Amino acid sequence: MTGIYLAGAFFIGGELFFNRNRAINYLLVIAFLALQIGFTIFEYQHRNTIELGYFNADALGILMLITLTIISMPVMYHSYVYLSDKNDNPRHRAFYYAAMVMLLTALSAAYLANHIAVTWIFVELTTLSASVLIYHRRNPNSLGGT
Repeated sequence: MTGIYLAGAFFIGGELFFNRNRAINYLLVIAFLALQIGFTIFEYQHRNTIELGYFNADALGILMLITLTIISMPVMYHSYVYLSDKNDNPRHRAFYYAAMVMLLTALSAAYLANHIAVTWIFVELTTLSASVLIYHRRNPNSLGGT
């Protein structure tokens, strides 16, 4: 399931990145949230099983994954409210949603990784995703966040 989750999340992130239609972006975000919830439930039901050789759903990883999934739902809703209040460029909105999906995916994978190199890769992906989220408006005030 971890492979399906990663492939699905990266596909949704890529579609969000290249898509400029607001309605399709919202549908893709909802699809990602459904994927995230399904992945969390699956991992909870299959604790302590090694997947793809590098991912193990231990108790702490499951706890962190459940917390992330619960928090990701209001975060995506707040993102919707935040971006709908502004007359945002569709390209900036696409970058924002794609980076948010990549951040949540990387965090989920880092929580379950049981190899230090795989953990490091996903932690670095969180850094890159967060920097896109900080600077997505591309103005001087955004530079203060970096």
